[in-house]
Amino acid sequence: DACIAELVQKEKDNGLLAVTDGEFRRSFWHMDFLEALEGVKHVEVDHWSVEFKGDKPHGATLTFTSQVRFPKDHPFLDHYRYLKSIAGEIDTKLTIPSPSMLHLIACVRSHSTYTPIDRYKDHEDVLFHDIAQTYIDAIHAFYNEGCRYIQLDDTSWGEFCDENKRA
Repeated sequence: DACIAELVQKEKDNGLLAVTDGEFRRSFWHMDFLEALEGVKHVEVDHWSVEFKGDKPHGATLTFTSQVRFPKDHPFLDHYRYLKSIAGEIDTKLTIPSPSMLHLIACVRSHSTYTPIDRYKDHEDVLFHDIAQTYIDAIHAFYNEGCRYIQLDDTSWGEFCDENKRA
């Protein structure tokens, strides 16, 4: 909290029109948000599905255990509430991973080990609907907390350039 408050003050002092918590509470930029969704489980793996240069964090992926939903007690709601409480009159900005990142990590990057639950077996459209509804519910929940600036981060677009990934 102290580091976030210090960061927010620096952002204000430097004239930013919106402040962020710098994602200080996250262990990894995308996994924390996705793992906290209902029906999504963190899975330890030997290595990441993409190759990093230099030191590599311990590998992880995601799997579905039940219908994907946005829980009313998602920890990012508390994270946002704290940011809003210290922002004062300055707008706040929340960054979350895009819906496509959930599908990419659980289904595409893990295609060799992905086994769909019954709800999604032979019904990828149901999975897409559930992911979309999860994000609709998330955006409404953050809106109800006063958030008017949400950035959906997506680092997967570049993968569409790879013929193997597209296949």
